[in-house]
Amino acid sequence: MPPGGTYYNSYDPQEREEVDPVAYDLRDDADNEVPIYDEDGFRVPRLRPIHTSAESWGVLADLTMIRSLFNDEFIVVQNEDSEDDDMEGIDEDAPSIRVDVYPQAGLRTLGHFKASNVPNGFQPILKQLDRQWAARRDRRTPIVRGVSCQGYNHAQHCLSARAGGIEVLHGQLTAAMAGMEGDARCRRIKANLKGDMNINLPFERVTHKLDKKHISRALRVEPCFTLNVQGLRRRDQDGG
Repeated sequence: MPPGGTYYNSYDPQEREEVDPVAYDLRDDADNEVPIYDEDGFRVPRLRPIHTSAESWGVLADLTMIRSLFNDEFIVVQNEDSEDDDMEGIDEDAPSIRVDVYPQAGLRTLGHFKASNVPNGFQPILKQLDRQWAARRDRRTPIVRGVSCQGYNHAQHCLSARAGGIEVLHGQLTAAMAGMEGDARCRRIKANLKGDMNINLPFERVTHKLDKKHISRALRVEPCFTLNVQGLRRRDQDGG
């Protein structure tokens, strides 16, 4: 936590109260971190992560918790009726956010996701950008707008040069065991398939790739934004 500064118990300037981060409770009854916020409404981390040594493994998202990233309860909007134009609360006209999930390896609740908006944590940042760069501030047409977001394990991209290119997704082992009868072309395909399986099974080839030290196993979250250049101040529309 940065030294100095003023901290609050809420991001909402109409409801928040100033707190002393030293005397303020660090955890609640459920042993979760009690959040505090700076003057711009950004959450200030109070706990440090615990680092332990372990084998490298692919990080996946907990799909049962994904909706909390986009929960409308935490969407913040400009309050046009207040002299303090920081944050208001809930925009009743805010569009619903679609979240699609993709469980991996039969785990059902762990995997990848994509959404039709960016996580709520970006809302104070977008608001700050709008305040600094917009020629005419309008809640309905902000200069920077979040349009989508996806989260996936980077190993997926390291293992394949194209979508669907990972060996274990092709059903080669099933096809080799099922066999193929027919004309010369079918018999040739069968022979090539069995030859590939004799050299290395699909999961063995993937394991060999994962053994390489440069393979990233990080969970990547990629938000996408649009910039309304015409909404910028005229002197800032030159691309500089």
